[in-house]
Amino acid sequence: MFFGSISCGGHEIKQPKELKKIEIQSEPVQTEESSFVLLKTVPHDTKAYTQGLIISDGFLYESTGHYGASSIRKIDIESGSILSKTPLPNLYFGEGITVFQDKIYMLTWQSRQCLIIDKQTLEIKDAFSYSGEGWGITDNGEMLIMSDGSNILKFIDVSSRKVVKMLSVTSMGKPLDRLNELEFVDGKIFANIYEEDKIAVINPESGNVEIILDFSELRKYEKDNALAEVMNGIAYDKVNDVFILTGKNWQNYYHIKIN
Repeated sequence: MFFGSISCGGHEIKQPKELKKIEIQSEPVQTEESSFVLLKTVPHDTKAYTQGLIISDGFLYESTGHYGASSIRKIDIESGSILSKTPLPNLYFGEGITVFQDKIYMLTWQSRQCLIIDKQTLEIKDAFSYSGEGWGITDNGEMLIMSDGSNILKFIDVSSRKVVKMLSVTSMGKPLDRLNELEFVDGKIFANIYEEDKIAVINPESGNVEIILDFSELRKYEKDNALAEVMNGIAYDKVNDVFILTGKNWQNYYHIKIN
């Protein structure tokens, strides 16, 4: 287990000179709202300030935030039971996670460190630096994709640990910021919109938001939960074509099918 600050060369990654921001290349797509079917609810730890959620090898992995309370967890999908949990050092405010090449990549909010965690032991093994804040992270099988709270998504080459592309996300031709937790599903980027119970589905080439999915109906299942904060957390079970959603300090995981 690692304790203390992690440094990889003691400096931040600098943006290469040839880096170009990708702008919209086509006409804006009409944004719509879609319905869903709630399949079941599974208990969720209301002390978990959820930052990231992903399914890997039949297990649910979850990252939580807050200084002194951040953690990485392995969860049983069917029961919601915490199978194992590793607290982060107190200097880190945990953010989003993804599993890439059998390693967990976990962002930190303002420490500018991406922690690389052993998926089996949940121990921090390495890290690399990035500029700006860390919010959500996913991958497309080739590169990591991270959000920083703006409307810009950064594509990171894992080998060089450098940003190789920046994608400007727009909805109806206007920047859509506050992009938070991310999930890559069937060639599209799904992004929680911070402080809204909605998920934007983004074209990873143009940056156009193709549809906005509204999950505000889930709030009625959290009405007796005074701790419930914003919706955050998207995990996709591609075997069963089911999404698992939750929020910060929510009392349930929601297994849903999108129509």
